[in-house]
Parts: sequence; structure tokens; C-alpha cells
Amino acid sequence: GQDQRLAVLGTSLAVLFTVLQAPDVGLSQLAVGSALTPLLIMLSVRKVRRRSAHGKDSRQ
Repeated sequence: GQDQRLAVLGTSLAVLFTVLQAPDVGLSQLAVGSALTPLLIMLSVRKVRRRSAHGKDSRQ
């Protein structure tokens, strides 16, 4: 799905940065683009689904 496409894009950018002789930027991109961003999206979607399943948020 969308998460896999983001991971592929992040990995591709990391390879491109490495080819362009910026391995430090490539490693950072690999960590953020292919791992952290999809994880945050999945957690956000899960939280939204839980809130809609339980109705109104009790903290409001």
C-alpha cells in the first residue's frame, strides 16, 4: 500500500544520496524515510481507527 511506496521512495533516495557521495545524508534518509515515517503513519491510522470505534475521546 501507501506505506510500502513511502519505504521504497526513502530507500531510493538513500541510495541516490550515497551515489552522490553524501553517505551521512543517505543514512539519515534511510532511517527516516524508510522506517520512521511509515511507522508514524501506521500508528496514526491505528489511533484514529480506535477513536472512531470507541466514539468520542474521553480526554476532551
